[in-house]
Amino acid sequence: MNTLSSSTASTPDPVNFLRYLNGLSEQNNKAMESEDFEVRHAAKDVELAIQNTRVAREADLDKLIEEIDDISKKTLEGFGNIIQSNDKEAISKIGSDVGLYIDSLTYGARPKLNMAQKNIVAGSLGSDVSFIFDGVFPVSAKEGYGYEPTLTIGEKVYKVRENDNTATDTTIQFKLKAEEIIIEGSKQITVKLDLPWENGSILYDTRVATYNFSYDVLPTSPGKITAVYREKAVTIQNSESSVTAPWYAPKRVVELFKGEKVRPNRREELPQLNWGAVQSLQGLPGEELRKMVIETPDGEIIKLKGENSKHPYARVVTDEQGNHTLEITKA
Repeated sequence: MNTLSSSTASTPDPVNFLRYLNGLSEQNNKAMESEDFEVRHAAKDVELAIQNTRVAREADLDKLIEEIDDISKKTLEGFGNIIQSNDKEAISKIGSDVGLYIDSLTYGARPKLNMAQKNIVAGSLGSDVSFIFDGVFPVSAKEGYGYEPTLTIGEKVYKVRENDNTATDTTIQFKLKAEEIIIEGSKQITVKLDLPWENGSILYDTRVATYNFSYDVLPTSPGKITAVYREKAVTIQNSESSVTAPWYAPKRVVELFKGEKVRPNRREELPQLNWGAVQSLQGLPGEELRKMVIETPDGEIIKLKGENSKHPYARVVTDEQGNHTLEITKA
C-alpha cells in the first residue's frame, strides 16, 4: 500500500525534515484532486497539519529525518494511510484527529492556524467571498509594526487592513468580491496566507509563516439533488420502562416495541433548487434529513450530511445579502 511517505522512505539520499514534509505535501496533493468530495476535504485537513508542522518545528527543518522524533512522522503518515485506505468512516473523522495533532505542537511566538474555513460562495457576480482563518495569532492585530497578514491570489496581494478585512488574536478574515478572484468555469481557487511573527526575546526580527490552500468553487446552482430522510428517534412507553429507539436500532430490539418498526430511509429527488432552498430542506413530520447528494450541472457529486449525523457534515449557508457558502463543520 502506498503511503504519504513512500517517496521519501525509498530514496538513498540524505533527507532533511523540510524535504520530508515537502514530499508528504506532494503526495497529499493527489488526494486533494480526488473526485470524492470527502476524500478531497480530508486531504485538505491533512495539508493543514503538514503546514502547521513546518511552522511549529521551524528549528528542526534542517535536521536529518533520522534525528526527528517519531511522533510527527507517525502521525502524518497515519493520516496518509487513512486517506489511501478509502475507509469512509475513518476519513470522515480525520478532521478532529488533525485538530488534536495541531494542538499538540509547540509554537512559542509563532502563529498557529487551527482551521481555514473551507468555504466558497457560488461564483455569482457581485457576491462576497469570505476567507476566514481561526487560530492563535499573537501579533497579527498589531498595527504599525510590520505584522500585517496578507492574502495572495494569483498575482494580487490583499492586506488585512484594507476594505472590510479584519484581524484579531484569534481570527483573520478577508472579504473579497467574487469577480476579482473567480474565473468563470474554474472549480478551485488557490490562495497563500502570509503571517508575519515576532522572533526573539531581546533582539527582535520579523519572520513569516506561510500557508497555502485550495478552495472549492461552487457552481451558481446546485443542479439535481437527492435528499435522504430517516425517521427521528422515538420513545415508546411500555409497562416496565421508557426506551428510546434510535434509527439504527437492531431488529431484535425493535421487535420488543409492541410491533413498532423504524421506517427505512426515504429518498426524494429535488431537481433545480437554488442554494438558498437547499439550506431549508425539511422532511415529513417525524423525519430528519440524513444527507443530500448533489449532482452539479457539470456532473460533480457533492454529499452533504445532515446536522444530526455523528460524522463531520457539510451544509449550505445563505447570509442576509443572499450569498451562498458551502460550510464544512466538524462534529
